Amino acid sequence: MWRELAPLSPEERYILLAIIVGLMAFVLFFELKVMRSKTKEVRKASIKKDEAYNTVLTTRSVLNAMQRQGKGTGSAEQLLSAGKQAMQSGQYDRCIELCAEAREELIKPKERKVRAVPSPATKEGEREALEEVAESILSSSEEPEPEEVSGAEEYKGAKLPADKDGNYLAAKFEIQTAKADIKRALDKGRETAEAQNLMTDAESEFVAGNYTKALSLAVRARRATSAEAASEGIRLKSAPMPAKPGPRPAVVGAAGMCHACGEALEADDGFCSKCGARVPRERMCASCGTKPRPTDTFCRKCGSKID
Repeated sequence: MWRELAPLSPEERYILLAIIVGLMAFVLFFELKVMRSKTKEVRKASIKKDEAYNTVLTTRSVLNAMQRQGKGTGSAEQLLSAGKQAMQSGQYDRCIELCAEAREELIKPKERKVRAVPSPATKEGEREALEEVAESILSSSEEPEPEEVSGAEEYKGAKLPADKDGNYLAAKFEIQTAKADIKRALDKGRETAEAQNLMTDAESEFVAGNYTKALSLAVRARRATSAEAASEGIRLKSAPMPAKPGPRPAVVGAAGMCHACGEALEADDGFCSKCGARVPRERMCASCGTKPRPTDTFCRKCGSKID
């Protein structure tokens, strides 16, 4: 039989209470310092992963838009591939760094050792416009860092908006580029009515979430701007004015009438007695009435000489 425990004295109760309070303080300290720090590290790693993913997606969209414009993107593609491999291996900072280098290569291509002849497409104004468009896409794709949350709350991350066809960033890039083209055309005093109408439709489709349709309309707006510029830059040749017809020579018809004024003619008339038009005469053989060729001197039928 267990002997009943003796009641605790007041001093023993205070000691037991102090031990319990000390254990609770230790558990609370462990939760706040150790577990919360680990949760924060996990959350930071998740944020870095999402940031690397968003950076790769943004760079890919800018690269696709540059390819549609016929730009060279070989070195940028290599940097982007290296960034993807770094992201898959967990090197998120390295991935972000490589993607930044790829975007820099797209916006401001580095000078090659072999100096090439500059093409008209690499003018300063166009390069600045592409730089502004790319920077606007990058700034719009950046998401604010989430506020501090307790360790019990789970961080779900912030990904870029995506559509089924994957044309969100491409449509946004084309819309921004078309706006820049229209602005330059307006500054030069060119007509941009058709391009502005297409631009309005493209923005409406983009807001509605139809990114593929918005991309198509934005490309058409840019083409309309280029077509209007080309039509204004080419001077069309004016059609030559037709010369005023002079008086037609009178022809003796079967009725012996002047075809210029209708006056009756005699058989031996050389000119019309009313309008003065010359009456052409056909060469005829005086003997047999055969019509000779222009080079004939004698009649082919009777052999008589033709005057």
